[in-house]
Amino acid sequence: MRLVVTCQLCNEDNAPTASLCAHCDEEMPPAENRLKFVRVCKEDAAAHNMLQVAKKELEDANEKLAAQVNALNAKVATMEKAMAIGGSATADPDFRAAYQRLDAEYEAKSKALEEERMKLQQDRANELTLQSTPLVNVSDVHVVDEQPLWRGEVFILHKVRINDQIVVRKSLDPNAVEALRRTGKLAEMLDKVKRSFAILRRLNGGRGSLIQILGASGLDYTSENPVIYMPYMPRGSLRYLIEKTPDAAAVPWPTRLDVAFTIARGLYELHAIDRIHRDVNSFHVLVHDLHRVVLTGFSHVRQPSAGTMTGNVGDVRWAAPETLQLAHARYSVKADIFSFGKLLEELATHALPYVSFINETTSKPISEHALEKRLANVTAGDPILQHNMDASTPAYYAEIVQQCLALEPSSRPTILTILETLRREVEKFLFPLQPPVTEPMHVQVEVQRAKGLRGTGTRHMQVQCHVSLGRDQSQTGFSEERGSSPTWNHLMDFRPQEPEFMTLEARVYQKLGNQLAQICICTVPLQKTLPHGDDLTDDDWVVELEAPLFKDGADCGELYLKVTFMGEGRLRWRNQYFDRVRYIDDSIRIERDPVRVAQAKVIRSMYMPT
Repeated sequence: MRLVVTCQLCNEDNAPTASLCAHCDEEMPPAENRLKFVRVCKEDAAAHNMLQVAKKELEDANEKLAAQVNALNAKVATMEKAMAIGGSATADPDFRAAYQRLDAEYEAKSKALEEERMKLQQDRANELTLQSTPLVNVSDVHVVDEQPLWRGEVFILHKVRINDQIVVRKSLDPNAVEALRRTGKLAEMLDKVKRSFAILRRLNGGRGSLIQILGASGLDYTSENPVIYMPYMPRGSLRYLIEKTPDAAAVPWPTRLDVAFTIARGLYELHAIDRIHRDVNSFHVLVHDLHRVVLTGFSHVRQPSAGTMTGNVGDVRWAAPETLQLAHARYSVKADIFSFGKLLEELATHALPYVSFINETTSKPISEHALEKRLANVTAGDPILQHNMDASTPAYYAEIVQQCLALEPSSRPTILTILETLRREVEKFLFPLQPPVTEPMHVQVEVQRAKGLRGTGTRHMQVQCHVSLGRDQSQTGFSEERGSSPTWNHLMDFRPQEPEFMTLEARVYQKLGNQLAQICICTVPLQKTLPHGDDLTDDDWVVELEAPLFKDGADCGELYLKVTFMGEGRLRWRNQYFDRVRYIDDSIRIERDPVRVAQAKVIRSMYMPT
């Protein structure tokens, strides 16, 4: 039996006495903290055997799927060969009809098999992710208060103590488990819960913007009691805090800006791996203190869809109108943006969304049922879409709210655009004397090719790539090489004027009839590729990148880019940029306020490696 402690950075096991991780050289927590999460490395034999059985089942299923695909390919090859022969066979209408039926059957079955294969692959990735979660021994957990911190339809939260550390235990409500078992839906719910836990674990706290999993138990595939342990946030939800401070002026604007910036960072972490939250609201923002908040509520996290999803998942007061149309609910990242806009409005006014809207018939505040019906059928110009900002609201903040709450989803900004705007305002507050970057920059991006793409269907996949940098956007044409490895070799020119706007975002879309469906995404912080040194050649300003693409929270391929920093002023621009970085480093060294230091370190991490 071997005792180990898991490194929080690389998730590898180390001896409890190790002060540095043996795998990544990251500094391990202090000894007293390491002892809190010491676990036994040796797995229970039965659990290990069950895991091996599950692995074998997945491998067998993959082999069967591959065999079925090969059989279908053989049938189509036979028919295509007959078509190539020509003569009376190709002229026979019955033969042609048979070929068309077989072709349609092949496409339908291949699509279904591919979807099943992707699900199996995702399930396997989730299992591996969950296995890396530090194991908490149930005997070490002591309930602090039998009264739950919160109880929902499925989950229940308790404050517990593990080795003198107060944390929150999130588990399934036993009553909900029994109800699901009676209706035959327990297995589906357990699968959904473990997927949400896997995503949360994979995000690993989102650089301080998302709730983090500290440990877990019952995550093997046979367990009906999956449990995770998370940090205890003593001030509860942002909604609770707002209710306790109805006077918005009691919270200064720099603090509200910091809260908004953190929530935006959390949403960016989620959207960057091709996931949508679907339930952004002030109940799902937890508060440690006014300078430390995290986004939570990941039970409904899903992949964006070009079609429809289950309607009305999020709370109606924060829900985007297009998600409330029960027959045609449309969820996308833009639904999250609308919800974020309502949260920003709430943070500015300290009022529950729509609480000031009066029902004309009853002369009372509109009920949630009436509100849902009104929003589901809302049209442009409806008074219910008006925003209630007062004169003290900063202009940049009011503009973000207005853009987020646009009725047409395509008119709403991306979370990256919002994040960069908020970041600029945070920098103005933290570093009012930071040196400017005035030299214009010219960036040329060649979108070369992609590989490993997985779209809808398996053949004749037409894809194009949309790229944004700062406020500029461009796109390739559709690749002539259809399939999972398209080639574009398309040149794009960008001229970002501000150093904050140096994160390139690329989205790959598949053409489905008259629609475009996003199939993967990647983000590349170009500022982290800037060359160092003074005697630079033209080649030093060219960077070849192999950027990982994400679909549904997992790696799904690579995008090959060639980035060239151009123009006579590129060296001056880079030097001004580096001057700003040095100024931020100096500011952090001399700052004595720990809150400002923490905020400054977040900003510093968004520039370039130290």
